[in-house]
Amino acid sequence: MGQRHQAFAIAKVVAHGATQAKYRCIGAWHHQWCYGRLPLRATRRFLTLLKQKENAALVRYEVDSIHGKFGRYGQAWNVDIEPEPNQGGVYFSGTTFTNDLLYASMGSSHGDNNDGISVIDVTNPFNPHYCFVSPGGIEAEAEVEGWTPLTAEQYARAYYPSGEQQEVVETDVLSVIASLDDTKLMTIGMLAEAWPDEYTVPERAPVADREATPPPSSNIDPVPSLANLALGPAVDAALASGDTSDLDELVWMPDKAVALRTFLQSKSPFPDAGISLLAEIVKQDCQSTEGRIVDLTGLSLNSDQVVKVLSELKDIRSLTLPAVPDVTIDTVRRVLSAHTNIQHLALLNTGVSSNDLGNLIADEPKLFYSIRRLVHPYIFQYNDGDHAKGVRYVSAFTYFSPPGAMCYGPAVASIPLLYPAQVVQALTDALGPSVDPPDVSGPGSSALFPLIALGTDVREAGRRWRERHLSSFPRSCLNAFRGEGWVFFNMTNVDPFSRMSATMRGSYYGFVKFNPLALNPPKGKADEEGDKGDDNASDPPRHLICDFKQFLKVLEDEGRPSPSPEAVEVLDGIFKQLNKKHGVRLITEEEVVSMLSVRELSTQISEMYNCIL
Repeated sequence: MGQRHQAFAIAKVVAHGATQAKYRCIGAWHHQWCYGRLPLRATRRFLTLLKQKENAALVRYEVDSIHGKFGRYGQAWNVDIEPEPNQGGVYFSGTTFTNDLLYASMGSSHGDNNDGISVIDVTNPFNPHYCFVSPGGIEAEAEVEGWTPLTAEQYARAYYPSGEQQEVVETDVLSVIASLDDTKLMTIGMLAEAWPDEYTVPERAPVADREATPPPSSNIDPVPSLANLALGPAVDAALASGDTSDLDELVWMPDKAVALRTFLQSKSPFPDAGISLLAEIVKQDCQSTEGRIVDLTGLSLNSDQVVKVLSELKDIRSLTLPAVPDVTIDTVRRVLSAHTNIQHLALLNTGVSSNDLGNLIADEPKLFYSIRRLVHPYIFQYNDGDHAKGVRYVSAFTYFSPPGAMCYGPAVASIPLLYPAQVVQALTDALGPSVDPPDVSGPGSSALFPLIALGTDVREAGRRWRERHLSSFPRSCLNAFRGEGWVFFNMTNVDPFSRMSATMRGSYYGFVKFNPLALNPPKGKADEEGDKGDDNASDPPRHLICDFKQFLKVLEDEGRPSPSPEAVEVLDGIFKQLNKKHGVRLITEEEVVSMLSVRELSTQISEMYNCIL
């Protein structure tokens, strides 16, 4: 049962042992109910996400290191809480990430399919290509040519023939077709290169369609030319003398500053004599950017040099460390200890391992209190087997809700960094649609939705949901149930088709920090000899249960940055509406304890997540 559709991402990559880049599939996703206008809307959402600068950098990193298996591909196909005008309402698809992820090595026609496929070329995120394909036929009103790239109009009109629709439907069809007008259509040559066993380029096909040429890299900034050819020798002479002070005045001339930096980027290893000059250039860059941004990309600095370059800078908000092996976890510790206001930290292609980063987050969490976006494979990589490789995954905040109508297990999403503003926004996104949920397939039906919400960076005013920046790939980790970090229980029970048994149903929420002593109370001498009925015995350990405002107060007392009053007011209003319309109240300790012992819940958790409570 279903209207099955698959989506594929392809890119130009160099195969093992090869020298020339060719198209291959790098990601595949299954959707059980996606046809007609839905694939077009999903493609538009995906392309908008792809073109965000921060997201594009991640895609480029993934393509460059294709062996990594990263997990953000299915978002656009399954959730939309902010649709375009005249393009339907909020949209939730009941699924889990692991359920719908497919092998990138599969053929484009090897999925269980009724309604075609979507293919997107992500080689250049700022200049993508797309197409739809009917691999062997689709269940539509009209026939389309198979095994060839279809435009948005060709695919949609197969389901909604022109001149046969009601006015409101026709208006929507035209709108969703037009949403892809700015994106180039993929050629048959691209498909044939990605799946040579399935697609063939017709002999009479136009040259443009036969070729699988890579997209132009117009979005990549060219290396700036040296306006003054004498500048290079002058820098070399200053470095040789050990005194670059005569060049300091050039730093504040934009064209000269760019030329100086370009020249310094060519030095490997980086000379200590150039640190003072580079520090002046970086200071000028930081002060000239509204977001207090420091980018050390392209510089071959060692750990001590990084620390020294940054030493005179104040209030850095965004930092990209050099992609060199000399940047280690010790560099990260020293930098974060000295610069406590950094919110964005990029560590791609450095010497910082996932294991080292996980240990630092766990052992010195205060270093990361101000970090809202940490760019490293540890944060974004999907790999349930990390525990077997010795990688320590930290659960700072976990979202937990019961199984919905289309979910066979609870929705669990855990993140290693707790940035209050980001958590407030995530819960606003996740709970807002529950105030007035759709009749069918609401937010409670989607186990993937909390994962998407928690994996989104804080959006500044005016930035839409579909333009969000991805901040992490949350995992289905249940360390919170052992006393690590916080867990948010969303037991609102507004989904009328919940799979939960009657003993697990309820309408409550709560921010809970489990007390390990209450989970596994130590046995003392009195326990061994039996209860003597001592009235002076201390109270048993208790779990910490907070409502929304109490939770924020605890985080504030810990020294974490506070979210904006406006954001707090919005989420507080959602909680009040959930209470008014659905009777949602604060969870009690008795309910927390009893829920842990519910056999159905414990079995689902232990079976799905390999975790014994």
